[in-house]
Amino acid sequence: MITRRAPYKTRRWTEAEVAALRSMVQAGKDARSIGKELHRSFMGVQAKAKKLNLAVRRMRA
Repeated sequence: MITRRAPYKTRRWTEAEVAALRSMVQAGKDARSIGKELHRSFMGVQAKAKKLNLAVRRMRA
């Protein structure tokens, strides 16, 4: 199986960012606010959370 990369340069997730993502998800923050704090798109946050089997909120109530 060949994994294709995006046609543009993407920034890899660091261990510190993954740890911060895990703690923010546990704290109940939504994907948009996590993305703003980590300087990532909310779609990128959702995709990474899905890969890590984390249930992240989509919107703030």
